[in-house]
Amino acid sequence: VVDRLDDRVPDLTEALDGAGGPRPLRLASHLARRPSELLALPGLARSFGLARASLDRALEAALALGGR
Repeated sequence: VVDRLDDRVPDLTEALDGAGGPRPLRLASHLARRPSELLALPGLARSFGLARASLDRALEAALALGGR
């Protein structure tokens, strides 16, 4: 989970494949029909970056402990 409590998460289900990957044409079509959903993406990207950085630090710490 990468979204924060106050993040708005648009429903992009129709624009994703079965594995959760984006389908570019469907995603573009979805956002063209609902342009206001574009406003949520920068916040989600920021939250994703913070979550990834935390996971990277946790992995580095775990690997350092394993090497002792």
